[in-house]
Amino acid sequence: MSHTEVHITASGGDYFASGEYFDPRVCCDAHERAMIDALRSYLRPQAAPACLVARLKATLDRCCEEEDR
Repeated sequence: MSHTEVHITASGGDYFASGEYFDPRVCCDAHERAMIDALRSYLRPQAAPACLVARLKATLDRCCEEEDR
């Protein structure tokens, strides 16, 4: 089992737990960037049914609670 930390930023890149900056525009080839964009659009939809938003919120809340333990 592995543990992954995700930090959401407004800059379009991501920070790793170590504080390093990950910029897919620089670090990835075209295929990898397309995969990342597809996953982002799937995981961060512009519009979603209220039931999905509630389930996502509950999941994130559980993850945060587990992290605080």
